[in-house]
Amino acid sequence: MGQAARTYRCEVDTLTLSIEQKALAEERIREAGLQDLVRVHLMDYREIPSSFEKKFDAFISIEMIEVNSHYFYLKADS
Repeated sequence: MGQAARTYRCEVDTLTLSIEQKALAEERIREAGLQDLVRVHLMDYREIPSSFEKKFDAFISIEMIEVNSHYFYLKADS
């Protein structure tokens, strides 16, 4: 996510369930000077708020399909 923000200056939103992971990610984002481009949200991907609907140009999943069934992605898309 940081690479995309740094290289393409795109805005990045990322989700995590871990308070510790969120804190570490935000620390690394600050150190990289990307705090204006990268936001870390503490939430379950199955509970993404309706305000996020149609707000993104692309969606990338890292370490989620391997852990969870693709069923949830198909369900969210219907």
